[in-house]
Amino acid sequence: MFRHITLYHQSEPNFRMVCDLHKACGVLYRTYAAYKSHVYRKHLTELHSTEKYDNNTFSTDDQRDSTNFDNENDSLNGDDDPEMVLSNDFGNHILSFNLIDEDEETIFSIKNIKKSYTLFMLQLREEFLLPKNVTNMISIYIGTLLHQIEILSGKLAFNYPVDSPPLGTASIQHQNKKAIQFDQLILLLKDIRNAVEFVTKNEYQFVKHCIEYFGFVPVDEIVVSSPNEVNDCGYFIPIDKTLSSMLNSQSLALKVLENIHQQQLATESDSDLMFSIRDGYHGLKLDDDHLLLQLYLDDIGLTNPLGSKRDQHKMSMIYFTIEDIPEQYRSKLDFIQLVAICESRILKLHGLLVNGVQFKFTFSTVVADNLAANWLGGFQSTFSNGFFCRRCYSNYPDRISPAPLEQINSRTIVDHDDLVKEILNDPHKSPRMGVVGESPLNDLIGFHPTMSLPGDCMHDFLEGYGYFDTSNRPPPIQVKHLQNDRVIATASQKLCLFKLFPVIFHDLIDQLSSFIVYKILREILDLVLSYPFRKSWLPVLGDLCFAFHKNMLLHFPDKITPKVHFVREYERIIHDYGPATRQWCLRYEAQHAYFKKLSVRTNNFKNTPKMLATHFRPKQCLKFIRFSKLQDGYHSVGMKKIHNTSFNVSMRNALLDHFGNINFNSDFFQCGKLINENIEYCRAAVYVVQLKSDNEQPLFGQIVFILKMNEKWWLLMDILNTVYFYDNLFAWNVKSVERYLIIDPCQLKYYCKGLDIYYVNNSSFVTLTGRLTSY
Repeated sequence: MFRHITLYHQSEPNFRMVCDLHKACGVLYRTYAAYKSHVYRKHLTELHSTEKYDNNTFSTDDQRDSTNFDNENDSLNGDDDPEMVLSNDFGNHILSFNLIDEDEETIFSIKNIKKSYTLFMLQLREEFLLPKNVTNMISIYIGTLLHQIEILSGKLAFNYPVDSPPLGTASIQHQNKKAIQFDQLILLLKDIRNAVEFVTKNEYQFVKHCIEYFGFVPVDEIVVSSPNEVNDCGYFIPIDKTLSSMLNSQSLALKVLENIHQQQLATESDSDLMFSIRDGYHGLKLDDDHLLLQLYLDDIGLTNPLGSKRDQHKMSMIYFTIEDIPEQYRSKLDFIQLVAICESRILKLHGLLVNGVQFKFTFSTVVADNLAANWLGGFQSTFSNGFFCRRCYSNYPDRISPAPLEQINSRTIVDHDDLVKEILNDPHKSPRMGVVGESPLNDLIGFHPTMSLPGDCMHDFLEGYGYFDTSNRPPPIQVKHLQNDRVIATASQKLCLFKLFPVIFHDLIDQLSSFIVYKILREILDLVLSYPFRKSWLPVLGDLCFAFHKNMLLHFPDKITPKVHFVREYERIIHDYGPATRQWCLRYEAQHAYFKKLSVRTNNFKNTPKMLATHFRPKQCLKFIRFSKLQDGYHSVGMKKIHNTSFNVSMRNALLDHFGNINFNSDFFQCGKLINENIEYCRAAVYVVQLKSDNEQPLFGQIVFILKMNEKWWLLMDILNTVYFYDNLFAWNVKSVERYLIIDPCQLKYYCKGLDIYYVNNSSFVTLTGRLTSY
């Protein structure tokens, strides 16, 4: 087993191994060294003795086992403390040299050594961000090391006798031993050294090996300038090749198809539910057997650290994602792929076709902020005059009109195409009713500016504590923020601030006559961020949007911006496209951060689009190598024995009712954090356990212990009593009544994010964004 792990698994990313050699163990290790150290320290009697060989013999016996790889004289410096091992964040960044889908017998070949070494160099460059001169130095060092091994091997070489007398006898005993000749060993080591050095001899050879072993495909350069213009290029990564690499993972393909099937079953039994654009009005034209692809476009500003001006380089980035990815995986960067990149000033897009026999694809929507979406649809890119909305014919003065939204005509395919024809025939007529010309995506099958550009609730609403809220804690609000009517923060920070605004300022909100605006907007946002969404909520959302616009005119007439109009349209947007969170840009923002970091690291601004695309492709290749399966199952952090004194009488009764006859001294282990199917469960955090059948009010439970019993993890939860819902705080007042329940984490399906408890006037409150519904 040690030999197998050494060859294939010891340095896998996310390496996890649970010791099950004794029922009192169950400790999870994130490094092979720590696991091996634990075995030798705690389970030495479990190890079988193995035949020892002379250290000077290069044995190739079939019976050779892990003695040559791991023995009791190995360094056992791995930390055996599970708290320290499991809290080590570097466990996810250990180099991986495993060979994908190879038999153990084939590992001893030059080709497989080259493959393993190519993967090693790929990780150093694209995961650990080491420059080429550093990786080349590492390669030279490894070659020198092998040369030293060659010299030492020559000093240790000797003639290995075939016949030898047994001890205490004069007779000759014939032994069939295999020994490698020294000359063959020298040739082998030279071949290995040459192969290793050849991989990184130059960039051409490295790319060639990536192509041969890992399906690497270079980016395509596309000339977008006219023949008589300065040569300008964009860079394109074929979507079909990316999809083939992604869906080559059988587990991913099954997850996607299973997610589609489950949603279809839910909507068949309850037609009021909306899970995606498939359940919206525009989804009626989509084929049920097609996977949906969503495009995202945005500009990013890259700063040359040696330049005098910020955001000197503007890049247009186009990504795509499979829209049918299960909800708990949608925001992971592994499922957001680059399609194309070019300088913003020269952006032109080309139609994309995907050829395959297993899957059919349809481009569902293109998501972007309002500026990029208007430009992409061929609409005017200014919001301070004219017809600024791409969904209706709302003029700039209409933003302060109290007229209902129904009195403003919506844009249709026929009307839009007629306006485009007028402009093409006479460019001097541009713009016409907010249309400035043909969309750059005009040739993309299934795309139309009036149907394929939904609203983005991140930019429309957010534009831009406790354990779970700490990472999104907004910056301090200063006087200058109040003077400028703007708080500089990320979208996640603004959402956190908006959610907790009444909690933070609970002693002031009753004195604000304009607090009604917040309350209406909060109800709107709770509906807009709901997943799944119910069609029966649409009229309520429409009434709230109308009331919001009316109260904005009353309390903040000089603050009516086009975004106030965009908020009014969310009844139509969700009706047409399904739940708004399936179309928002928030999940793509982290990918921008990667490219900004990459531009600073490389400091190469001669051909920035080519540099970014060229560096992203090997990283994508490395990602797909590891894309064998999604993270199923669970892993624990901070596992340790639990004392029976930790349970009070009520807890003991709950455990006995659930498990029956148990030994509190030996049957249970606990951990501080459990990751189950990409969802994090923490002690003391609050989760939605269930919804009440009569009013769909959430039932909250606080995790007291995360327990392991019979090789399975369970949540011991304190089921909280909901005293009342405080309208001003938009929070539930909860109280512990020491009612405990044992819950399987896989059974929690409603709002699986952890929630924090906040204290206002000595009372406990829980707040969340989004409206929950039974399904």
